[in-house]
Amino acid sequence: MFLFLLSAGISGVIYFGLLYVCRNIFTVNPYVSVSIAYCASMAFYFVTNKLVVFSKIVSSNVWLELIGFLPLALFNYIVTLIIVALLRRYTHEEYSGSVVAGIVTTAMAYLVFDKLLFKNNRH
Repeated sequence: MFLFLLSAGISGVIYFGLLYVCRNIFTVNPYVSVSIAYCASMAFYFVTNKLVVFSKIVSSNVWLELIGFLPLALFNYIVTLIIVALLRRYTHEEYSGSVVAGIVTTAMAYLVFDKLLFKNNRH
């Protein structure tokens, strides 16, 4: 559990770092910024969960696991955009919505990773 939370925390740092850079340095549209940050942090998140948290080996199932991960990532992306958009109406910023979305999607991801995707790769 510690490694999973560490991976999620580092993914969060990547997410918020990119979100800040996109919004405040390059003044990118808020939803495009969220999308860029989400994609980059999810790529890191998948790799670290695959290699470090749940298995420590690269199995022949990596492509199947990636295909299994993509619907979750897409669903979480949509959830993230909805939560960010709803909270942005009230806060006029995307950071608080991203925090709430991060908590919700991290919990969902743990359940999917632990129960479905990487369940057969533990040592």
